[in-house]
This record gives sequence, structure tokens and C-alpha cells, in this order.
Amino acid sequence: IENNLNFLALEYMVSTLSSNNIPIILVSYPIHPISLSSLDSNQLDQHNLTLDYLRKYDRVESHNYIWSEEWEKEDFYDFEHLDERGRNKLCSILGPNIFSKI
Repeated sequence: IENNLNFLALEYMVSTLSSNNIPIILVSYPIHPISLSSLDSNQLDQHNLTLDYLRKYDRVESHNYIWSEEWEKEDFYDFEHLDERGRNKLCSILGPNIFSKI
């Protein structure tokens, strides 16, 4: 993952924020249940490794909703995007956590 430009940019942002004592919340949005069921078993390994790696920095937390079973097909308007119900659900889950940081 170290040679990926997106990863390097993300790590730069995380390390800069962390070194300035700014809390970081990394969010992995949910995937439609049908799309999730069609993924290969190792398809998101690099994503998971990236989150694990970035959590080594101070004040970094990660919320990975990809594997959460609380998301239903009714929470999406297509295979990649949350609909209004899904966005409201995500905000009600994430909101209190973000509010506690400010």
C-alpha cells in the first residue's frame, strides 16, 4: 500500500492532523448488501490494512460500516449510495461520536 499515491496523500493528511493534536475520524461507508455479498473474500484487504496502518497515529479512530449488518437494501438508492433513510441512519450513528470530539 505504501506505493499508492492515494494512500500516501491520506497518510500525509492523517500524520499532519495527528501531529497537531487534531482528532481524526476515518469512516468507511456501508456497501449495499447485494454488492457486499458479491465481493471476493480478500477484495477489501488493502482497505482494511490501510485503516489498521492509519490507526497507529495518535487521535485516529476508524468506523468501518462495510461489515456492519445493520444496513439493509432499503438504506440505498443504488448499489453504491445511501438514500435519505440510509443517510439519516448513518448521521444518527456517527453524529454523537463527532459531537463528542468538538
